[in-house]
Amino acid sequence: MMAEAPTDTAAFDRGVARAADTGHLLHHLFGVRTLGLFGKLADHESASYLSGLLIGHEVRAAQPQGLTVHLIGAAPLCELYSRAIAAGGGNAVIEDEDAAARGLALIGKSAPWS
Repeated sequence: MMAEAPTDTAAFDRGVARAADTGHLLHHLFGVRTLGLFGKLADHESASYLSGLLIGHEVRAAQPQGLTVHLIGAAPLCELYSRAIAAGGGNAVIEDEDAAARGLALIGKSAPWS
């Protein structure tokens, strides 16, 4: 029931908002199919909504209140995480996506190799 499509930010935001509602992840996941069956979620919106649910639940479970979260990774994915963090009242800063690779390279240079 899902069609491949670019990220639909409105559907993603709906999923993030749903993740904040009462109920657990499994209950919310089952609802994705139900929304599709009843015509309340178009095939091209389903993947974005599902992504919003999953990221929304992850962020709600892990987000420390009052702290800034620094995101490192592929820009499109970091944008989604940033949206979910902001929806939960948090603050996110998207860092250079190559920061982790450069940090690992520096560690590798300074490590004593046998």
